[in-house]
This record gives sequence, structure tokens and C-alpha cells, in this order.
Amino acid sequence: GFDEYGRVYAFHPDTGVRFVGEQIPRWSEMIDFCKTRAKKIKGMSYLSWDMALTDDGWDTIEVNEIGQLIGPQMTMKRGIRKELERMLQAMPKVV
Repeated sequence: GFDEYGRVYAFHPDTGVRFVGEQIPRWSEMIDFCKTRAKKIKGMSYLSWDMALTDDGWDTIEVNEIGQLIGPQMTMKRGIRKELERMLQAMPKVV
């Protein structure tokens, strides 16, 4: 895990859960959840979802039209501007 200051963690600082080897449970269910709801949001071709897994299933914390890209760049330890620009240009245009 990483934080916004570039510190690296083997265990989550609040929960103590070890990062390496852990998998997010019910990942496919969360992807389907977001895809279903994204189809109902008109005029947007890119959305950034903050999700929480509750006892009742997946729930949306918030949806942003532009997500923060610091996290992927921190974990990859490099900039991703060119890849991001290619992906955004390849997305279907919404009218």
C-alpha cells in the first residue's frame, strides 16, 4: 500500500490487513454493479468509482467524472500521461 506522501506499507495502517496476497472479495460483482449503474449516467464516457463492500453487498461512496490518477502513478513509480491520453481518445464519444 502507498499513501499520498509516498510511504509504503506492507500492512494497512488502520486495519492491520496485509496487502500482499490479499484479494478484494466479490470483485466481479463490484465490476458488474458499476457497469450497470454507469449505463444510467448519460453524457459521461469516463467515471471514477469509490466503492465499499458492506454486509448488504457493494455500495457507492461517490462517483466522479474525473478520477485522481496519483495512485496508479505512485504504485507504478512512473507517469502514465501518454497511456491515459490514448485510453481517453479511444473511448466512445458521448453526445
